[in-house]
Amino acid sequence: MVQVREQKTQAVENAIRLLEQNPGIADLKPCAGGGAAGDCIAVRPSPDAPRSADAQTLRVPKFANLPSIERKVALLIGIGEYEGNIPKLASPVKDVQEIGKLYREQLGYEVRMLPNADKATIVRELNRLILESKANDSITVMYAGHGHVVEKTQRGYWIPAKASADDPTQWISNQDIAKALENMPAKQIMLVSDSCYSGTLAREAKIEKAEVMPDPQQVLARRSVTVLSSGGDEPVPDQGRDGHSVFAWHFMQQLKNVKDVSNGVNLFEQLSEDVKADIPQIPQYGAGLASGHQRGGDYLFEVRHYE
Repeated sequence: MVQVREQKTQAVENAIRLLEQNPGIADLKPCAGGGAAGDCIAVRPSPDAPRSADAQTLRVPKFANLPSIERKVALLIGIGEYEGNIPKLASPVKDVQEIGKLYREQLGYEVRMLPNADKATIVRELNRLILESKANDSITVMYAGHGHVVEKTQRGYWIPAKASADDPTQWISNQDIAKALENMPAKQIMLVSDSCYSGTLAREAKIEKAEVMPDPQQVLARRSVTVLSSGGDEPVPDQGRDGHSVFAWHFMQQLKNVKDVSNGVNLFEQLSEDVKADIPQIPQYGAGLASGHQRGGDYLFEVRHYE
């Protein structure tokens, strides 16, 4: 509802003023050590660095359409509980729970759920992906919750749980999100953002269907960093379907339709048409050039099963 958006905008007025004065106040520094800390961004590990202890044992799928993908991890963040005057959101936690079920049961991902997580927890898990992943892995990071863009600077932010409406240092900047993706060694990375103004994450460059390599193995040879967002720079309407956001509901339908392998751009095209048919909202699909996306690449949704 419009009332929710207006309430959030009014609640964060003080934080916006601080971000206008100092756009980098929420940004994190690179981690000095090798751990997955929650107050810095881990540096990209060297290619010959071993997997961490809890990631060394790779599960062998019973069936995989793309067996050259070694490991699949989905980090799903849903924020509905907020403090102070920031309005609560009903659907994000339910959205990521249901999407996580599809990622686990149909697509064969290891799913990590972060319901109502604060900044430190989210950053710690992003760092864990940086330190654990290898080139032949596939990673999805999804965020559902409040977001905001500062009009004066055009910089966007996620607003996690426990974040203050007055102190933006506990917000997560798009710059840090892009840096985290850049530092992940995996060649298959997708960021899914279902929040207001999420289009700021996808506006670097559009992924042109004609440029995507036709052979999945050719795609996998490239580094693909893609961003699927629920809308452009406009606020996303709050009404939903079956207790889910409109975007999340249609995203789930498209995931169910993956039978073997689907390019992200193909899934996006149908998803976009379905969302636009429901509400005046235009999803976006872009290439994360700053995070290392290579021309001809795309994210691949692949069905696989384990015992």
